[in-house]
Amino acid sequence: MEGMKLFHTCPVNDAELLVVMLEKHEIDAKEEMIEPIPEGEDEFSRPVKVFVPESDYDRAYELFFGDSEDEL
Repeated sequence: MEGMKLFHTCPVNDAELLVVMLEKHEIDAKEEMIEPIPEGEDEFSRPVKVFVPESDYDRAYELFFGDSEDEL
């Protein structure tokens, strides 16, 4: 994805929630399914890559993994 940086890889349900939360902070996140489904995984635990624009990566990281939880 041009201009996008991998932010997080997680199960599909978590990825959908993460994208919604990022969009609430005006960060345009995109999901990409990992193909094919890894052995032993089902549709609900299927891993998904979440990408954010390179310009928003640091802010997104600080929101979800930083020390401060003020913005959430």
